[in-house]
Amino acid sequence: MAYQLDLNTEDLRIFLNLIRERNFTKVARLHHLTQPAISSRLRQLEESLGVKLFSRKPRQVEPTAEGEMLIPYAEAVLEKTGILRNAIAEMKGKIEGEVRIATTYSLGMYALNNAIRQIISCYPDIHLQVQYKRSDVIYELLRKGKVDLGLIAFPTASDDIAVQPCGKDRLTLVVASSHHLAGKKIIEIKEIAGEPFVGFDTSLATGRIIMDYLQQNNVAVSARLLDANVDVLKRAVEAGLGIAFLPFGSVREEINIGSLIAIPVKNFSLERPLGLIYSTKRPLSRSWQLVMQQFAELGHLLN
Repeated sequence: MAYQLDLNTEDLRIFLNLIRERNFTKVARLHHLTQPAISSRLRQLEESLGVKLFSRKPRQVEPTAEGEMLIPYAEAVLEKTGILRNAIAEMKGKIEGEVRIATTYSLGMYALNNAIRQIISCYPDIHLQVQYKRSDVIYELLRKGKVDLGLIAFPTASDDIAVQPCGKDRLTLVVASSHHLAGKKIIEIKEIAGEPFVGFDTSLATGRIIMDYLQQNNVAVSARLLDANVDVLKRAVEAGLGIAFLPFGSVREEINIGSLIAIPVKNFSLERPLGLIYSTKRPLSRSWQLVMQQFAELGHLLN
């Protein structure tokens, strides 16, 4: 008797996102489902395969050997079904299919929501899969065909990567509500000399331009924390660990509720160019093009 597998592609997407995030709550948010629903879908996949895919530990999940083995097969299945779905939709003249987007935390968690809601409203048959990575990783994912579009700051075109500009994202100085600068209407950049400082890792373009700006203005700060995750940096500033220059769109909510205070800096103007990147080696499907149109003026949503 032939062995049959009853696999659901959405279950495979959940599996891969859990591999990436190692967190049920984050995956539930990505799929717009409850955490129990995610657990149930994962159990269905495990029962279909007859193996345990994850070992659950306090506050984290780790893939089993069987889970690790499934990763490349799940990626291949989703890639092929996505290509097939898009090709059939093109033939029928329909606007549907899967679009896999990779973006950074400082953009994706705060910039994409409105654009995604608009896409879902206008084109309910387009399925968006979003994952969060460092910019350098996103280039590699594009080249390997593991994502369709990348949304990053400081995009760079090359022979195999094209860029569609999406506006700009301004950086702003933020401090904790209890910080001694919090009551200032405006400051000179030299006033932050010697201040405890948290910021983006200098392996990232955003981190480099901030440090270059400070150096050009002969301002030395006391770096306490450098990280790639904007949420980590925001929490550090709120806790009083240091001051930071962060993208305005990522701190808008905290500024509105008063947990972070934005301090204007005289003659300060640093902006991050934003762009969608995509492979020049693959044809753009109609669904990809529509998503790109929605993201074209993303900068306006952030400032």
